[in-house]
Amino acid sequence: MSTPLSMNEIRARLAAFSERWKDACDEDAEAKSFWDALFECYGTNRRQVARFEYPIKKLDGNWGYIDVLWKGKVIVEHKSRGKNLAEAKKQAEDYMERLKPAERTRYLVTSDFAKFEIFDLHNGHEDKFTLETLADHASLLGFLGGYEPKRPSLEAPVNVEAVEKLGALYDSMKAGGYPDHDLQAFLVRVLFCLFAEDTGVFEQESFTGIIQHRTSEDGSDLGIKLAQIFETLDSPTAP
Repeated sequence: MSTPLSMNEIRARLAAFSERWKDACDEDAEAKSFWDALFECYGTNRRQVARFEYPIKKLDGNWGYIDVLWKGKVIVEHKSRGKNLAEAKKQAEDYMERLKPAERTRYLVTSDFAKFEIFDLHNGHEDKFTLETLADHASLLGFLGGYEPKRPSLEAPVNVEAVEKLGALYDSMKAGGYPDHDLQAFLVRVLFCLFAEDTGVFEQESFTGIIQHRTSEDGSDLGIKLAQIFETLDSPTAP
């Protein structure tokens, strides 16, 4: 896959996509074109990664066909407008059971053109939204373009470690004489930048990339770089 598009570009594409497909309703006539165009909104050529009508042998011995399958990534069951998406989910789950373990996907998506339902099968998280609000939920389908949603949990070892590091940083800076108010504001800003990058509000590595690659190894200019970033964030947007 090519370099991921920025989330701002993706949102602009999705807004146009929603308008273009607002009247779509027939699965047989329009679903394949719908999904090709949706993949394209994320800068991905669907033909290179996913297959339409993937054949699967069901428990009763008959053949079924998965509407869209990106092995290891996402299974999609698409219905005509107004159809029952709970039944679509059950159908996709049945197909998933018949896939080889290496082919089974993290994400299960159902849609009837007007609505989307996304299920993260790794953590049980569910999201539902409409075609009209698709651009506002761009990050939820970000895996179509190389973005992976990150839903941090304090219980996860990596996040426990991160909290401990922030605590140590707080203690160190406080010992250096930083006032509590300024120190708290600083840490909140850093956390915001990390969160915004993880969720697609900022482009990937737009914050951490500067810290990792555009500052001295000894940290001597880190404060200056952070001040420049925060000053930019404080700047008013153009009307």
